[in-house]
Amino acid sequence: MKKCIGYSYNCLIGDTTRSVAEFKAFYDAVVLIVDNSSSVAECVKTLGCLTSDQIRWMFSNYTEAQLIATGWNSSALSNSDGSDETHLWSELHASCPAEEIAIAGTDTVGRLSGEAEYFQKTFFKGVEPLRKSYVSIIDHDAITQFVLDTPGAIAFNSYHAAHHAAELGLDTKFVPIKSPSGQCVTATKETVQSLTYLPLGRLTYMYVLKSNCTALKDGLSYIEYAYSPEGQLDIEHTYGVPLTDADIAAGSSEIAALYAGCASLFL
Repeated sequence: MKKCIGYSYNCLIGDTTRSVAEFKAFYDAVVLIVDNSSSVAECVKTLGCLTSDQIRWMFSNYTEAQLIATGWNSSALSNSDGSDETHLWSELHASCPAEEIAIAGTDTVGRLSGEAEYFQKTFFKGVEPLRKSYVSIIDHDAITQFVLDTPGAIAFNSYHAAHHAAELGLDTKFVPIKSPSGQCVTATKETVQSLTYLPLGRLTYMYVLKSNCTALKDGLSYIEYAYSPEGQLDIEHTYGVPLTDADIAAGSSEIAALYAGCASLFL
């Protein structure tokens, strides 16, 4: 596909008469969580945030030599014990507990595998596997419980599920991460919507066939619901972070323009 003016895409191969319109759907993010009442949370506070190299070392099954060979910065560990058999919090900073880092997250083969894939693509290189001790969990809520029940635990989860657990009073801490700009950023509704929670925040899209007015009408009716107050509440209550008012206004203008283009068939 080739992007044309604004929100339109045209096919470059196959049926080149086909074109689609792109609409923002919702914001999404993956977050790292720890038990807020644990020594691990104090360690995170001391560190300020975790860097991409630190996260990679914590979750990757690569040895330090393999990591270095693929561009990893060994300064991520200020207190390394030199052993590939251990992954201790104290290796990140001498004041952190000498406790093995227990890692978990969404399942890697089932219905939540997209989150695990996104996490791995963000921090890993090529076919790099997760550490053998990684606990793959199917249920979002069970990930939070794992963190609360397991000493030294850190896990990744969807922002929506982790935020919902926090609202229910489960005492977890969102771990700040170092963004490409060098700032420590914590996942909040505002940082996810502004795309400043990087590299783990993202914007998702919907596409509708623009070159067929019948298909367009059906697609736009769904998008209109998604852009309605009810639709945005559904998004917030089920999975994602809703769009901003500016996103909705821009999308509504695009919808009106597309309807106008097929007006004679919609009468």
